[in-house]
Amino acid sequence: MNVTEGFRESWDMIRHNRLRTILTMLGMNIGVASVIAVMATGLMGRGAIMKGIENIGSSLLWVQAAKDSYPTGRDITYMKPEDLSTLASIVQDTAWISPNLRANYPMGYRGDQEISAVYGVWPAYQRMWGRALQAGRSISQDDVDQRRRVVVLGMNTARAFFQTEDAALGNSVSFAGKDFTVIGVMAKKERSPVDDGSDDDTAYVPYEILSDVTSWDQYGGPRIMRIYLKVHDMADLDYVSGRIDQYLGHKYGTVEGKPRFVVKKAEDSIQTTNKVFDIITTVITLIAGISLVVGGIGIMNIMLITVTERTREIGIRKALGAKRRDILAQFLIESIIICLIGGGIGILFGIGITAIISVAQRWEYLLPWAAILLGLGVSIGIGLFFGIYPALKAARLDPVVALTKE
Repeated sequence: MNVTEGFRESWDMIRHNRLRTILTMLGMNIGVASVIAVMATGLMGRGAIMKGIENIGSSLLWVQAAKDSYPTGRDITYMKPEDLSTLASIVQDTAWISPNLRANYPMGYRGDQEISAVYGVWPAYQRMWGRALQAGRSISQDDVDQRRRVVVLGMNTARAFFQTEDAALGNSVSFAGKDFTVIGVMAKKERSPVDDGSDDDTAYVPYEILSDVTSWDQYGGPRIMRIYLKVHDMADLDYVSGRIDQYLGHKYGTVEGKPRFVVKKAEDSIQTTNKVFDIITTVITLIAGISLVVGGIGIMNIMLITVTERTREIGIRKALGAKRRDILAQFLIESIIICLIGGGIGILFGIGITAIISVAQRWEYLLPWAAILLGLGVSIGIGLFFGIYPALKAARLDPVVALTKE
């Protein structure tokens, strides 16, 4: 029996048992669709997050107290204002720099109040994070030099107080007992693994202004909680990090042999994110692949039933001269056809699910061709693996016994 004849006969048998074939293929449909959808969703999700990171760049780093270095109950050392000035002079030709001071305040406008996180920053801060403005402008160096009480509102806060973002400009909001003139409104923020903790309720004011209204009694005077830097050239990243470590280590020393301050790189967070995505995608893909095994077992069961039903037919074929390899090939081809059809339908389902997720999440549509090839390969492999036993059982039937089988 040649391959063409085997495919034709197998196809005829499948057509005559449509309902049973459809139910048999469900496991393959679900398994292949799940594997493709999981792999594609992981790829699209990673792409969306990496796109957000690109807006910030891997050239970002930040400096803060290494709290884990301190024993329980030991006072933590923070940087002082003069450290900020010194670090700014050290990196002025290689990086943008900005402090970050955070405080929560009830912000008011004409009797209405909204709790808002207020960030005290320098003008370079917006450039570092790539945040877009919906209206107005950001904090300028002139605002800092003139010590103007100006504020850039988050979108949610602006909409809570004013009808539109443009209507907020020029008006005054109050917090910490002071009035601040609104000069800008931030656009909606996109989430990223590399993040400063801000959201659409966060407001931004010049660092010096927020420092002036902050109580530093428990620290013994003004302190710098965190400093962000973004190097102009990635080649300078390690150099800038090393200079900061050198300066702070020389001035403050260590605590129990550990540095008092830590310099963190966005690049490290990106690598960690990639590793996490790889692990999650692999685990979920393996879980989804279990349904492929279940589908394969279902196909084997159906093929065994088919062998039982067609025992007399097999006996007649052997009596007429069919060889073992002909019977073996017949049932293997039938098993593979069922798996290929099931896998093909599963691939279409997987592509459709991926498209729906892409539209719902507003992600760029990405389809890993490796997943489609994997789906086809697995379909053929399952057809062979789970079809061999029923095919061998059929091929080994004694023609005399088979012909007497009712």
